Amino acid sequence: LLVGVIYERTHDRTIAKMSGLGQTVPVFATLMVFFSLASAGLPGLAGFVGEFLVLLGALTWEPWVGYVAAFTIIFAAVYLLYMVQNIIMGDVSDFLKGLGSRLTDVNRMEAATLAPLVVLTVVLGIFPALVLDLIAMPVDAVLAIVDGRTLAILEPARDHKPAYDFDRGPNTGGMGSVSPARSVTAEVMAQVESQILVPTVHAMARESKTFKGFLYAGLMLTEDGPKVLEYN
Repeated sequence: LLVGVIYERTHDRTIAKMSGLGQTVPVFATLMVFFSLASAGLPGLAGFVGEFLVLLGALTWEPWVGYVAAFTIIFAAVYLLYMVQNIIMGDVSDFLKGLGSRLTDVNRMEAATLAPLVVLTVVLGIFPALVLDLIAMPVDAVLAIVDGRTLAILEPARDHKPAYDFDRGPNTGGMGSVSPARSVTAEVMAQVESQILVPTVHAMARESKTFKGFLYAGLMLTEDGPKVLEYN
């Protein structure tokens, strides 16, 4: 977005020609430094949370992938700092001098567009749980035997993701299932049956897509009740 702001004024993206933006368009330069540091993973900003989670997931899945990801993050940070140094610092380039009054700073419309991004970058960097809690709910599965109209529900289960017992080892696509899932209470099961499985089976029958067999419902348990992630 910021590249687009400066391109609209200069019609050029060459780093070597942009030296001295800090002197000519200080507000733009401040925003560029801010978002560059966020992209580089400065603690306290959203980029740090994202990079940390990527590294954690990569290292857990396969250590060598985590090492490659770490190298990539370092490489990206070096490039971003190089870019900031060359376009913000130093003397104003002849190219920018030649633009004269056409090189204006961020206007009100652009500021209004960028302001929410600045706020979100800071807020999510300090309070990542605002988003992470939405995807940290327990995920369980319920199997039902369906004859086309009626169904019989089996005990709920939960995938066992870690490679070893006691939740240890790298994460996997699933090393099996544990049943019954303690987080799925009788009340939750009643909701799953009345609000999810039965309406699904009846809707399929109404559309002449009668299903017979095992219906697998992958569920996320939220504060508002169970939500369907997938059907198999």
